[in-house]
Amino acid sequence: MTPAYPPLNVSIASPENTPATPAPVWRRVHRCDDGGVQSLSFVLTLPIFLGAVLMIVQLCQMLLGVMTVQYAAFAGARAAVVWIPANTEEASQNNLPWGNGRENVVSLDVGNLRNSRKYQEVFGAAAQVCVAISPARLVRGPRTSMAAVAEPVEAFLTLQQLMSDPRIAQWRTATGNRWSYAQANTRVRIAWLAETAITPTYNPIGHPVVEYEPAEVSWDDAVTVVVSHEVALVPGPGRWFFRSMRWGRVPQNLDQDWTTSERLDRVPVVGSATLSVAGIKSQRPLRYRDNAGGVDR
Repeated sequence: MTPAYPPLNVSIASPENTPATPAPVWRRVHRCDDGGVQSLSFVLTLPIFLGAVLMIVQLCQMLLGVMTVQYAAFAGARAAVVWIPANTEEASQNNLPWGNGRENVVSLDVGNLRNSRKYQEVFGAAAQVCVAISPARLVRGPRTSMAAVAEPVEAFLTLQQLMSDPRIAQWRTATGNRWSYAQANTRVRIAWLAETAITPTYNPIGHPVVEYEPAEVSWDDAVTVVVSHEVALVPGPGRWFFRSMRWGRVPQNLDQDWTTSERLDRVPVVGSATLSVAGIKSQRPLRYRDNAGGVDR
């Protein structure tokens, strides 16, 4: 008897020739054990790898901060040797408004510039350099008002020819945040030489003797400017590691009593620079009184 075959256009379903429905991706991953060892090693090493990358990024940022703050100290010292010999309303040529109790040392911040044009120029030069390492985003902590930095921000945008840029509002906000942060998180210390035990270096015969003034900085006198700036840290483990380290080096007699915000997201960086005053007026010869002997030198 001839067997009956089904028509060719009719398919017979069987477990062998029926295509299986693809399982969901999560089920296939769950049932596959071929890459288990690789997946486990990836999961274990990924946090360490990301932590190392963030540490490298933070280290580069800190090195950039150290170089910038050091240059800020140089910019402040350069402004000091230019403005100290100038005549202003509050101080005559080669003179500075008196300090804050520590002899020949003046500490400045944005809220304590002693109404002095000379101190304003020195502080402004140092803070302006620190704008480059200040965050463009809005961060919590000490800040100055946008109105206080509106003039330098507009001058910067004009200089960079950004006033006609369609994104001028974004540029103005980001630049204002940088200036506001730099002004509020920068501190400057100015020190100059004026010790009564030093014999005048210029005293020709017959030259009139001038009175010594503690706040004067004469021609060829050394002026040291120390800058401290709180560098904002990026998120990551570097915040705990880098805060335990000291960044920057300054003269020992000027490295004390620095006030910081003690915030976890920033770390203070210090730098110093010393330049000689090249003013046109010389205060030499000076008369120094020896308090012990009661005589003039």
